[in-house]
Amino acid sequence: MRDDDLYKELSEADSEDLEKYLRDLAKLKKIREEEKLKEENEKLKKTINENNKKLEEIGKNIRKVEKKADKINIIGNGSSKPKNGRNIKSNVSEDVEPDGIKIPLPKSNQKSVVRKNDSLRFSEPQEAPKKTVKKKVQKPVTKKIVKTQKVTKKVNVGPTSKQLKKAQKQVKANEAKQKKPKKKRGFLGRLVLLILLFTIVGGGTYFAFHYVKNQKGYYTVAVFGVDSRDGNVGKGALSDVNMIVNVNRETGDIQLVSIYRDMYSMIDSDGKFHKFNQAYVEGGPEQAMQTLNRNLDMDLKEYITVNWKAVIDAINILGGVDLEVTDAEFKYLNSFIAKTVEATGVGSHELEHAGMNHLDGVQAVAYARLRLMDTDFNRTERQRKVVSLAFDKAKSANFSTLYSILVAVLPQTSTNVGINDLIPFAKDISKYHLSETAGFPFDKDTKKMHRRDYVVPVTLKSNVIALHQMLFGKIPGYTYTPSEELIKISNKIIKDSGLGADKEDTDVNVDTDLEGAIGISPHKDDGETKEGEHIEDESKEDESGDETRQDESSDETDLESQSETGSE
Repeated sequence: MRDDDLYKELSEADSEDLEKYLRDLAKLKKIREEEKLKEENEKLKKTINENNKKLEEIGKNIRKVEKKADKINIIGNGSSKPKNGRNIKSNVSEDVEPDGIKIPLPKSNQKSVVRKNDSLRFSEPQEAPKKTVKKKVQKPVTKKIVKTQKVTKKVNVGPTSKQLKKAQKQVKANEAKQKKPKKKRGFLGRLVLLILLFTIVGGGTYFAFHYVKNQKGYYTVAVFGVDSRDGNVGKGALSDVNMIVNVNRETGDIQLVSIYRDMYSMIDSDGKFHKFNQAYVEGGPEQAMQTLNRNLDMDLKEYITVNWKAVIDAINILGGVDLEVTDAEFKYLNSFIAKTVEATGVGSHELEHAGMNHLDGVQAVAYARLRLMDTDFNRTERQRKVVSLAFDKAKSANFSTLYSILVAVLPQTSTNVGINDLIPFAKDISKYHLSETAGFPFDKDTKKMHRRDYVVPVTLKSNVIALHQMLFGKIPGYTYTPSEELIKISNKIIKDSGLGADKEDTDVNVDTDLEGAIGISPHKDDGETKEGEHIEDESKEDESGDETRQDESSDETDLESQSETGSE
């Protein structure tokens, strides 16, 4: 089984299995690398041993020559007399040099010996009238004169070949590499960590990463923030954060679009309509991806899911973020900090004042989840602010910091994102930056339907056209035409909400496959939202998550009781 296939299987298992797999994989890679280096060293050492044997043979021959050289003086351009007073002609022939390697002579008064091409040659000596050593006469070489080397028995003499020097150098390099393996993560490792961090700091994220075909240079990322403080990142978890991130690989621009979790959406293939984040509760990653693609005319397939504690850990390792807290936000922030500490087990402290504050991981997560004093629109804006600040800080962090984030977050993560999808970013990671943020739908209204408050796109069709233009409109010749399914969904929303009929020509008599597919219990519409009712309802979803998970047939008394408990 390939490592990638095993990784995909473990992604669906618990975090302990994933962590163990990653540790074993790292050990395996290290062992493979060490074995490879050992094999290379064995080959090089074998080559060195063979050359050493040759050098020993050369040394033996040199010692034979040395015995004779002790009895004679090598004559250069002048002459000298040995003890017997006779002039001696001496020219060592190449015949005494084994393996064709020139042998350096012992130290003498010789001045005309030169080295050429790793060999020694001698200039023509003066003729001696008497006894000579009968050797072949070597042709004179008139080059720069250098001193000869002294040959001793203790020194392994003879010129070292370039190949041998290169082999020795390679052995030393490999031995050093074995002792201290170099980290080869570089830009790619930094990139993976940045992308991972970018997707989790918005509120415990579910991340889908997919190359948009026929749109050169673009990657589109869908992010679902999962409220899974109990560790669950699959079916049954609440997606508090819903984001689309569009990356232009050519310019480095990153666009960030927050999708309101209360948006009235078709959440399954049966035509059921509910709040956007209900899709993840009912069907986990698969249904959430289908809901995104169906309601936004997109094609997203890969994902990563991270829980709340992972978000806190990542921001804490980065050293926190600095941001301005308004008086209204400060009024509720300490309460959210206390609840986040209780839910995650990570320590923190209350803020002392509004204004500029340095927030740790717990405080930043609590800030991103605030909504009691305003609306979901403001909360998504706060989430984007935290994402932007953390992303900028991560870009300037060293690799050690980013690696610590990976170690802390990965065991709390489930993903099917392939590493090959990230490689195109590796070359110019420093050029990426957040260029534009927005909330979707752009043109919207609120409407109470079936005892729930919804964010209604006015209209879905026109908003999706604007979304595609924002994300991909810079592509030369790009045009987008809404699909038939999207048009049917848009028309159904207009019919159910009564909003947007006057904005575009719409046939509200939609096809029967969408007719009546509201997908929630037929409670009576209580009319317009009463003051404070929306806050209580949404607060309950934030703190307990029970309302969305419970069966929709619960009676009104139970629902109201749960709402009051959540707001407390």
